[in-house]
Amino acid sequence: MSTLIDESIDDAMIISILAENGKTSLRKVSAKVGTSYSSLRLKMRRLEDKGLMLLKPLVQASLYGSVAAFIEVEVEGFQEELAKRMHKCNRVLATIVVNNKVYAIALARSVDQIHLLLDELTSTAKVKSYTVKYGSIPGEAMVPIKSGGGCKNCMLRKAYGEMACMPTLRK
Repeated sequence: MSTLIDESIDDAMIISILAENGKTSLRKVSAKVGTSYSSLRLKMRRLEDKGLMLLKPLVQASLYGSVAAFIEVEVEGFQEELAKRMHKCNRVLATIVVNNKVYAIALARSVDQIHLLLDELTSTAKVKSYTVKYGSIPGEAMVPIKSGGGCKNCMLRKAYGEMACMPTLRK
């Protein structure tokens, strides 16, 4: 049995509406794009299955801490693997590979946490050198919470407890 998906539904329009407000009900989205709820849901599931769209919660960057770091790591081979490992971490906002270096932007509550994070993320790489520049990210900036980061044995988690890698509300 095949399910018909309305191919006239514009993927970019769906994503644009949800980017504006991720809590918009699918009924409202379906009305805006001019299709039925069930066609929209099937279309969204297909976008998710293809890895083209993923709905995730966003939190304020300040919930991760007030220390931001721009990290440059020069490694011997396997730059892509290191970038992927770093990108899985909730505290790493972005990674990029340029030649034999991996660059990342990370957030933490302290410089010590940044160092532990860097030790953890580079533990399987042959590091030639690294530099870290500290700064800040606007507190109102929103960042995604990633799932399945594979951090069960993470040094940060061991040093700071269960919620070390997830943002927590402050009093």
